[in-house]
Amino acid sequence: MKEEKTLLKGALILSVGSVFVKLIGAFYRVPLTNLIGPSALGIYQMVFPFYSILLTFSSTGVPNALSKLIAEGKNPKKVLYKSIKCFSLIGFVGTLFMLLLCKPISRLQGNSDAFLSFIALSPSVFIVSIISCYRGYFQGLSDMLPTTLSQIIEQVIKLIVALTVLSFVKGSAMLLASICCLAVTVSEFLSLGYIYIRYKRQNIKSSGDGIRLSEIVKTVFPIALSSILIPLARTVDSFLVINLLPLETEIATAQYGIYSGGVESLIGVPVAVCYGLAVSGIPQIAKNKSNHKLKVKLILYTLLLSALSMLAVFFFSKTAVNILYSKLNEKESALMVNLLKISSIQIVLLSILQTLNSILVSVGAQFVPPLSLGVGVAVKILTVILLVPKLGFGIYGLAISDITCFLVATIFNLLYIIKVRNFVSYKKIAQKV
Repeated sequence: MKEEKTLLKGALILSVGSVFVKLIGAFYRVPLTNLIGPSALGIYQMVFPFYSILLTFSSTGVPNALSKLIAEGKNPKKVLYKSIKCFSLIGFVGTLFMLLLCKPISRLQGNSDAFLSFIALSPSVFIVSIISCYRGYFQGLSDMLPTTLSQIIEQVIKLIVALTVLSFVKGSAMLLASICCLAVTVSEFLSLGYIYIRYKRQNIKSSGDGIRLSEIVKTVFPIALSSILIPLARTVDSFLVINLLPLETEIATAQYGIYSGGVESLIGVPVAVCYGLAVSGIPQIAKNKSNHKLKVKLILYTLLLSALSMLAVFFFSKTAVNILYSKLNEKESALMVNLLKISSIQIVLLSILQTLNSILVSVGAQFVPPLSLGVGVAVKILTVILLVPKLGFGIYGLAISDITCFLVATIFNLLYIIKVRNFVSYKKIAQKV
């Protein structure tokens, strides 16, 4: 009961914070789209898949991995210090990589104007790599508040800086997109300042077993590999979709921006609610890997929340688009509504997938999520190549490809958890239902 209460408390903090962050992000997209237009938004979105890949190498798997290690009894401060030494170096290399390759990458993506946005965003790779270590430290202690507040700071500062500057600056799509990326860098720097101050002010005595750097890397690597696959798929999308759509470059970029910048942002809000359950579950399950009841409840809570969210998004998609994206023309608005309805099923699939991944990480089977997602991404890329160039599908083929990706990965994980290793008994799930 105590574990369940801690789980729900942590999940509530993360979920409320994540929803707040996503709502700010969704709200941010509305005036942003109105200020810079679909073309600049498309350039802005072109940069993030590649940026996300670099973040994954330097930081994405770090919080969950450190959370697991600390929950299992490793010395929290030793875990933190060694992880910062390792991942800040990797983050610095990622920043240099982004700076040096900004022009050739933007040309390969189909729009060379994106290079300036790459430059403006590049310092964030280094900064976020350090932030992630501190988040993993606090999460391992079952303190989800620093992670939540640091994420809120990121979004609020990004919104304030970007909208303030864009209100006074007018220019090309290239310039406007780069200003948005620079706002992200500023927000990450201030977020790091907050979480560092929070760490210095704590009075927690650090105790526990020592840890080798190799053990940290061994735990982080498969989680990072799993995390990198979706950003990698998004990067492949940014290269393929604009070039494959049977439309002019500007129109293709605008449609890609509507899906990746608008639809995915709205879908991300309800998924963020369930993300709190997934992250909060890692330290609780890691402490007691044989607690099947907690795993079953985690899956059921996720399924209930995500299903309700899916129905809400499907039936109120037109209302949401009309309110949030009123500046889109009639054709663009109709496109976003249709994409949102199709993509609503992603809420359930992605939410369940991240919960299953957390269970697997907690019990020491962190190699399974990258394998399942790898199969899913391969199916996704094939679907994009087959559907997007066809006039009957176009940008809808991109939405369908994401659904197939998450469906394949979810089925793979469920089969492994229930049938192969019996981490969660299907009989217990049936009894709960």
